[in-house]
Amino acid sequence: QLVYKINYWNAGNMLAVNVYLTDTLPAGLSVDETSIPPTHITGQHYVWSLGALTPTFGSIGVPGQIVITTTVGGPGGRLLLNEVNATGQPTSSTYKVFPGDYSLETWVRIVTLYLPIITKRY
Repeated sequence: QLVYKINYWNAGNMLAVNVYLTDTLPAGLSVDETSIPPTHITGQHYVWSLGALTPTFGSIGVPGQIVITTTVGGPGGRLLLNEVNATGQPTSSTYKVFPGDYSLETWVRIVTLYLPIITKRY
């Protein structure tokens, strides 16, 4: 089991609208549950429409979190790459849209468990 916790917030100083968070999960993962139901799913591509986010500038806005619980399938000894992107629009046309991107690499290890059998005579 692999759990991703995606924290998001508006680091600007004005309201952001039409905010979307997109998570592209690595192949070989199956999603068991999400803390917030996604708006849209296509394969390993999960999208959440977050609506409007108030700025956290001066501690006005409240950060959010999406938790994704997954099961890792396939062989070990490989690297998983999870990519997250957030986009939104400011409420004033004098400001530009600045998307946020983040990626996380996770190694899947092969675990060999050695359990010796010991017999004792009494």
